[in-house]
Amino acid sequence: KNGMLNIRSKPRSLAQFTSSHYSRNQINLNLDPAARCDRFISELLESALPDFDIELLQRMAGQCLLGINLGQKIFMLTGTGGGGKSTLTKIIQSIIGHENICPLRTEHLETRFEIFNYIGKTLLIGADVPGDFLQSTGAFMLKSIVGGDTLLAEPKGTLRHLF
Repeated sequence: KNGMLNIRSKPRSLAQFTSSHYSRNQINLNLDPAARCDRFISELLESALPDFDIELLQRMAGQCLLGINLGQKIFMLTGTGGGGKSTLTKIIQSIIGHENICPLRTEHLETRFEIFNYIGKTLLIGADVPGDFLQSTGAFMLKSIVGGDTLLAEPKGTLRHLF
């Protein structure tokens, strides 16, 4: 909320917003470089994830803020019930902003109007999906969505391109 993180500077620094920056997702929180949330890290992240997965999670959330899937990857949280997956997902959604999120419904991906819902969204979430959700008829479309392919997105009455 109070600027943009300059990831090119060493060390990283807080920069003022300018028109030369590309970002459409402003976080509704001020950056406080000294802030730490030890309880979040120890009780949620470290208790459930190895260190390399914590870094991966941070990179994934950063891509959602950028609005660009640089890695062209799908990220899945798996594990036992009560392990913190839903809590972590809710925290990420709060940071990214609900206006930038849409439910991922693989069973509808090849239907006429589903892709239109994804325009302008930076995070698609399939919460509590069945174990075979990647075997649904529309799941093949995920490769095109994460790969940045040009797709037709149709609202009722017109056609638009999703880039």
